[in-house]
Order: sequence, then C-alpha cells, then structure tokens
Amino acid sequence: MSLRRYWLIVLAAWACDDAPRPEQPTTDVVLTPAQPPTTQTEPATDVLVEELRIGQLDGPPEYSFGRINRLALSPDGGIFVADVFGPSVRKYDVHGRHEFDIGGPGQGPGEYETVNGLGVDESGRLVLYDAHNARLSRYGRGGDFLESAPVWNGAGVEPREFVLGPEGVVYVSAYRASGLAHPNGDIAKEWVSVEPSGATEPLWPIPDDERVGPSYVVAGLGGYYRPFVTMTLSALGPDGSIYVARNDEYKVSRRFSRGHVSEIVRDALPISVEGAERRMWENMSEYLARRSNRARSDYFPIPRVKPLIRDLVVDHDGRLWVSRYTEPVFVEYSDRERAERIQHGRPLFEWRDELRWDVFGSDDSFIGSVTLPPNTTLLAASGPLVWGVRAGEFGEGYVVRWRAGVLSGPRGISPDNHDH
Repeated sequence: MSLRRYWLIVLAAWACDDAPRPEQPTTDVVLTPAQPPTTQTEPATDVLVEELRIGQLDGPPEYSFGRINRLALSPDGGIFVADVFGPSVRKYDVHGRHEFDIGGPGQGPGEYETVNGLGVDESGRLVLYDAHNARLSRYGRGGDFLESAPVWNGAGVEPREFVLGPEGVVYVSAYRASGLAHPNGDIAKEWVSVEPSGATEPLWPIPDDERVGPSYVVAGLGGYYRPFVTMTLSALGPDGSIYVARNDEYKVSRRFSRGHVSEIVRDALPISVEGAERRMWENMSEYLARRSNRARSDYFPIPRVKPLIRDLVVDHDGRLWVSRYTEPVFVEYSDRERAERIQHGRPLFEWRDELRWDVFGSDDSFIGSVTLPPNTTLLAASGPLVWGVRAGEFGEGYVVRWRAGVLSGPRGISPDNHDH
C-alpha cells in the first residue's frame, strides 16, 4: 500500500500546566561547553549523501509502505522496519533486500496490535514493545518468536518513548499508580526500567512539557510543527540518563541516576518570524479557528521570534541530536498536492524550518551539524550512517540510508559512556 502524503492537522488546546519540574539534584553542575569546530577543513554543517533507498511506488507488498513509525538497526548491517498499516515488521539486509517478516497482527504468541517500540539488544534479539497488548516480545536473529513479558503502561504511549538499555533492560514510559501525582490529582508520567524477567522499577519522572498557552500541531514527514511554542523537551539515553531542555535557550541538562548533572550550552541567536512564513502561520490559525468555531485568539499567538530548540533525540550510539529552529526554507508542493489543498480550502504549508541537527557525543562533546532533506523524518543513526523515512513525488514512503561525513572518523564515533 502506498503512502498518500498529507498533513494531519491535530487540533488541541493545551492549558498552562503548573506541575512541578523534576526534583533538582543537590550535586554540583558540571558545565560542558559545546562550541562548533573552528577549523575550515571541517564544515560546521554537513549535507547527507544518500546511499540506499528501500521502497517502490507500485511494487511487491514487501517493498511498499503505508506509514513507517519505527526502525531498528541489526548487528549484520540490516534493519527492521515497522509499518503502522497492518501492523507489520519487516527485516531488510544491508543492501535493502527483504529477508523476512516478524510475527503479524493479533494477540497470540509473537503477534502484536501496535509497535510502540523496536530495538535490537546486545545479544542480537529483536525487542518489540506492544502497548495495546501491554507486553514486550523478543525474537531471535532469524525472526522466530522467543518470549513475551507483560508490561502495564496505564495509557497509550508516544513516539520515542522506548529505549533499550544494557544487559537486556528496556526503558518505557508509563502512567503508574505508584508514580508521582500532579497537584490536580492526575498520575504523572515516568520512565520505567523493565528487567528481562518483566520486573519493573521507576527510573525518572518525565518532565511536563509546560507549554505556554493553548496551541495546535501540524504533523507530517519532518516531524511535528508547532507555531513556535515555548516548552520543555526531554529524551532518555541508553545509559538511563535523561536530557532536559527548556527550548527558549540552548541549554540541555543531562541528569544521571547517581545525581551527577552535566550541561550542554551553546550561544545562539533567536530568529524572527516574519514575512511569508508569518503570514502562513497566521493563515493556519485562522483556518483552524474557523473549523472549530472558535476565535483566533483562542489559539497560540504567533510570536515575534522562534525558540532555539525544536526537538531532542538520542541515537543508537548514545549521541544526542538537537534539532534547532532555523531560517525558513520554501518546500514546494507538487501541482497535484497544491490543487487538492486549494480544492479543500486547506492553507498551504510551504515555509518550514530546515531539518538541521546538532550532534553531541556520549561525553557531551560537539561532533558537528547535519541537515536532512525536506519531508524527512529521522528514525535512527549509528556511526556515519543516518536512517529516515522520506516521501516521494506521489506521496509514497521510502526508507533511506544516508552517510554523513561529519559523523565519520574519531569525532563521529562516540566514546564509551563515562562513569558519572
């Protein structure tokens, strides 16, 4: 089934939340400056070079994708790809050839209703998190089902809320009755450590995003686009450390279980929201207000400047990827897409931030910056290789592997995690 590309408008109004942030540690903060390289032989920003593409517009079903939401790296250089439609999980070798499928939809042994997490552990076994069936399932190198362990998450999960840790441990996000409670009585969300036996233990409370005022989201390939909302971001690393940042400043705190805290700080100037980009967002707000019979003032007002940080991601090697807001670039619709949007009265969404990521090693040192092509969602990275899903000319989805020169060599290979 081919992916018909469209932008899903998610209408949501978020009130200000006065929930407390995670308890502040009492240990000293170690400041880690993270300035870009100054030598002219190493460019500060690296454009990816595509070296493999998996998918066909009208081909065999094993090479056609609906909506890809997860990707896991195999020790043999291949990948496991999870597709929401089905759902399905397929294995491809290092050259992009389909090898076999993993399980299938259902509730029986080895089956799954959702794929909320996907990864390969240190022993080479595939680990699949199925929140609908509330369990973790493990599969052998050849795709054979091995075992399942129950995991109660209390509610649905969101993207990137599954991380593989050391020695078979899995970290998942959960709403737990034993968790911290918000002042309004709601149960707080937290990271939970799941042992191979299925035993669970709270790891970290997940910081509330603390958005400023109501807002909305435009979702599609390239991530979630908000009208430059000031909010708190967080991401968990495979060593169990948690990264937290308030996105109106370029300062990322990394908290370790033993109480140690380090910080990544960079100088950055805010970018103005003006011209065609500002008019586009204002048109979007007016469109959503009309559809919901609400006043435009009920939506988040478009600010004069953008926050500094757009997103946080930790990759397969434990490197932190920081997506930052940039000057807008024009992403042109095809004639077909433009005609469809105009016909249905939907505003054009053609001015978007570049998909630019700053990459930091597991020791918090700055490695370099990488820019993804438009209409691309980052799914995984290891060494110099970067994986993502990209839309084709007719909206079909492709899994793409790129090579980033700035991630090659000694600086691109993260050192072993230090004992903090």
